[in-house]
Amino acid sequence: MLATESGASIRMWDVRSRRPTGPPLEVGSPDEAVTEPTRLSKDGRLLAHISGINVDIWDVRARRKVASLQDPAFGRDGTDRPGTGLQDMEFAPDGKSMALFLKVDGQRILQFWDVTSSQRIRSSPITASEPEDINDRPGMVFQPDGRAIAVGDGAGLFEFPSGRPLSGQSPPPGTVLALGPDGTTAAIASARSLDVFLWNPRTGETGGPPLRGHTRRATHAAFSPDGRLLATGDLDGAVRLWDAEDDRRFAFELTPNPSNITGLAFDATGRSLYTVSWDGALREHALDLTRATSALCTATGGPLTKAEWRKYIPEIPHRRTC
Repeated sequence: MLATESGASIRMWDVRSRRPTGPPLEVGSPDEAVTEPTRLSKDGRLLAHISGINVDIWDVRARRKVASLQDPAFGRDGTDRPGTGLQDMEFAPDGKSMALFLKVDGQRILQFWDVTSSQRIRSSPITASEPEDINDRPGMVFQPDGRAIAVGDGAGLFEFPSGRPLSGQSPPPGTVLALGPDGTTAAIASARSLDVFLWNPRTGETGGPPLRGHTRRATHAAFSPDGRLLATGDLDGAVRLWDAEDDRRFAFELTPNPSNITGLAFDATGRSLYTVSWDGALREHALDLTRATSALCTATGGPLTKAEWRKYIPEIPHRRTC
């Protein structure tokens, strides 16, 4: 399921058929644009978006608003207090709860809400040292079992629903883009460079050298279902694939998109990567060996030598290519 925004409308798409699931949801007045962030629950049933000082929850299939989370602190005043109010939000894996990240009068706050009752479960100040203001979303990703959430902006890992800090060490300052399927590896776009770091939320340690190669800041990322591959997309529309388990950090660049990446996701098999860019286009990238070796042949200007094969795809026995 994919959600796209246009004005005060949100349209839902079936990714496989590339067709809309129905008419767009009219979530606001015609002169009111949808405000980021907008989030879908994992099962695609619920959609959350900001509406003034509310976070409205919609049942996508029933096409009706089913809940509204209300807090004056959600409001944002970009003129008087830039970087204040609701910065990011994320559904828990079961779709029954949400985590919200706010900045109020210079204080970072993590809130948990019960979506079914529209009641706040907990509101906890984040006491971890704050990096320089990156004026960007911190990024938040729940662990697959829903028992903890990784939060960017140098915050760390927090138990759900108690809000208790779990990380022994704060992550590198930046945006948490994705969390691996086993919950032990988070991809973080650095606030201070174009690098992407791999951080273990449980130990608080940064794993291996940073991922380097993007010429603009990475904005989205996704791990393959088995956790071996990491896809990152940046503001230039570039998409890179990384071996998340290899310290050599080899990257394979896919066909670039014409505008900045706004979404990334692997399919259930890990053989296809879907990208969404600012121009609204949904693209499927097949990740099979034939296409990979063909692209490498083009990049290297001819057949892959044994040395090049060992460098780029060492897990597969050498064969004649190009």
